[in-house]
Amino acid sequence: MEAKLRAFFLTSATAFLIAFPAHAGQIAPNPNYATIVVSDSEYNSEVPFDNYGVIALRNSGGLANVLGGSFYNYGTVESGGSLVNSLGGDFNNYADVKNSGYLENSAAAWKNYGRLDNTGTMRNAQFSMNNYGTLNNSGTMKNADGVLSNYGVINNSGTETHDMAALENSGTFINTGKLSMGDMYGLDNSGRLNNSGTLMIGEYSILNNSGALTNTGTLINTVLQGAGPAGVHNTGNLGNYGTITGGGNYLQTAGKTVNDGNMTQTSVDITGGTLSGNGRIDGNVNLENGATLSPGDPAGTLTVNGNLSSSGTLLFHLGGLDPGRFSVLNIYGNAFFTGGRISFTFLNGFTPAAGDTWDFLHANSFGWNTLSFELDGLGSGLGWGVSLAGNEATLSITGEGNVPEPSTLALLCAGLVILISGARRRRVLR
Repeated sequence: MEAKLRAFFLTSATAFLIAFPAHAGQIAPNPNYATIVVSDSEYNSEVPFDNYGVIALRNSGGLANVLGGSFYNYGTVESGGSLVNSLGGDFNNYADVKNSGYLENSAAAWKNYGRLDNTGTMRNAQFSMNNYGTLNNSGTMKNADGVLSNYGVINNSGTETHDMAALENSGTFINTGKLSMGDMYGLDNSGRLNNSGTLMIGEYSILNNSGALTNTGTLINTVLQGAGPAGVHNTGNLGNYGTITGGGNYLQTAGKTVNDGNMTQTSVDITGGTLSGNGRIDGNVNLENGATLSPGDPAGTLTVNGNLSSSGTLLFHLGGLDPGRFSVLNIYGNAFFTGGRISFTFLNGFTPAAGDTWDFLHANSFGWNTLSFELDGLGSGLGWGVSLAGNEATLSITGEGNVPEPSTLALLCAGLVILISGARRRRVLR
């Protein structure tokens, strides 16, 4: 790493000498709210520089903060030329920077406490760019082998690319444009991330969400199989109301995923927390012990075009008899239970009566080692039963007098019938 940085400094120093020839001068501080127009090449080096007025870079005008220079902007910097912070420079913006030309932070530190508007080209390389204020990008922004840390607000309506680089968001990030995470490192969101544009996770990258992520656009997870912990990893709250697609893996170890849109992944592994929603999942779903799958929001239908393997909890909400008033899980694949349970609960004070039925679970085939059933909130004098006929599982409310003794319950190959009296709320199949 040290050799790499030394080589970069030498390369950058050479580039600086070429870009800023011998007649380039040390720019004078601007403490008196004046307007300085730069149409040639100026630099700040080794000394503090305070700007309370306006610095305007016109046409081919260039300003470089380098070699230990400290630049403090309390006014306005307008760059239609080239604004560079490099070679150990320290750029601090407390007011306004407007870039319609070229802005670069390389091997240096950039801190934005004010407002930074980019409609041109902006590049961060090697070192860090920290945003505590507001960064608006409607142009092109590239983060190459550096770190962009956001503690404030970033609005991206342009193109933002992170390649061999990291994006750390603990503030608010709103993407209505295109945000691409290239190979290595990735995106860590512990704040709020709203995507209504396109968010792409590269083949060897990763999206870690421990905050709140809302997707109403397109999230593309292209991570290669066998690429280690890469992909989408959720431990926070992730709501998908748009499209999640690609050949990668989706992993949740804690938190909550609400899928009211379309999710296409090679596998969806829920090892902790809750998966719910009224959307569609194309891919295999694995639900582990300690995790919960709850179709609907909380009532409604969740569709899985793939297989379900479960040792966790399937939770169904019942708020009425009409479609849309109760939870339904449609599995257009095989459902296999290696433990866990299926639980039912009533919504919004709904009171069932004898004879009420719900077709709550569909699968192409069913299999299990052990499986428990639970129902909460049933009134006195009523029993309940779960029947499996063909591809449908049905919950029925019965009069308690119609329930057979537990010793007569049988698990049949042709059909499963489980009838449980009001006094017995739980049954285990083995």
